[in-house]
Amino acid sequence: GEGVKLAPDFEKADRILSLDCDFAGTDPQGSNLAFFNRRKPEGKGYIAKPDATSMNRLYSVESAFTLTGGMADHRLRVSPGMVAAVAAQIAREFGVAAEGAAPITDGEQRKWIKALADDLKLSGAKTAVLAGSRQSAAVKHLALAINLALGNLGTGISAFQTGAKGFGDIAALTADLQNAAVETVIFLTPSNPVYDAPA
Repeated sequence: GEGVKLAPDFEKADRILSLDCDFAGTDPQGSNLAFFNRRKPEGKGYIAKPDATSMNRLYSVESAFTLTGGMADHRLRVSPGMVAAVAAQIAREFGVAAEGAAPITDGEQRKWIKALADDLKLSGAKTAVLAGSRQSAAVKHLALAINLALGNLGTGISAFQTGAKGFGDIAALTADLQNAAVETVIFLTPSNPVYDAPA
């Protein structure tokens, strides 16, 4: 609903898929302290007996090398325009319709995607699929559809209510600007509404 944000719960996510989401670096997705603690076989503070089964596993699909990708157990490097196609192919592995995206034909990429999907299916609700902030709405919708197919909302993915309610949308802002109801707009984030607005 309005004002609801989804964030990974790295304490509960055994398998994590990053779709060009540098959550360990420039693309925060909530607290990632639990993610780092679960990268250590000895656990938080390095005080437990080493147990590799307690560690999470990270898959990363990205076009530029990131901190998250550098820590990934499995990394698939693709061109920037291919992230959506890979996300669509992964979604198809879960029975999610991914219309408009051409199927992946590269044999090595298909093998990587199949192994990833099989691993995510084994972990079920203890997973998190994340789409980067620079990705299109289509990639973000595919990530949500994969999360829903995995049934991880409430486990690997948590929903929480933010204070972002009743702000309207770009169409309402445009109308207010055209009607002079709003004279000045100040952006506090790196944004370009002309570029970022939906077509």
